[in-house]
Amino acid sequence: MAFVSLREVAARAGVSHGAPAHHFGNKQGLLTAFAADGYRRLADAMGTARRARGPSSGPSGPLQRVGRGYVRFAVDNPEHFAIMFQVDALDAGDSDLRQAADSAYQFLREAVAGFPVKRRRRHRPEAIALAAWSMVHGLAMLWMSGRVGSRRAGPHRLAAVLCRVFAEGLLSASMSTKRR
Repeated sequence: MAFVSLREVAARAGVSHGAPAHHFGNKQGLLTAFAADGYRRLADAMGTARRARGPSSGPSGPLQRVGRGYVRFAVDNPEHFAIMFQVDALDAGDSDLRQAADSAYQFLREAVAGFPVKRRRRHRPEAIALAAWSMVHGLAMLWMSGRVGSRRAGPHRLAAVLCRVFAEGLLSASMSTKRR
């Protein structure tokens, strides 16, 4: 984050060079506020995706839509996304940042809460939410780094396919557990 300076922020905003320091305290305060804004925008994107109508239906539909919303936000907002996960540059104790991050993560928790697999003893809803988050975060990072080999489908299509595979795998696993 060395490329960000409070003086440059002030110059671009057209305010005095001391205004950002007065408002944010320091560079860490500025980046923390930017990250908190990013988490709020991520929550909005996942909420919009969850409410959308489309091909993802059934008990896994909300999880699939939230996952696609996550990847869409990341790819469409790479600056916010990058800073949101630069934890060493942020004030982890900032209540606004924690609240915004928790609000975004709540969409994954809620999508998992209605999932039939929640009754399984081996896989708690929190573990499923973390696995889903890891998958979509990994896809977003791989896409943005250029490491994804096939770009024919695009990140949004890949997110849809991976979220469907993930959800169907959980559903089939819960069905086989019920048969035992």
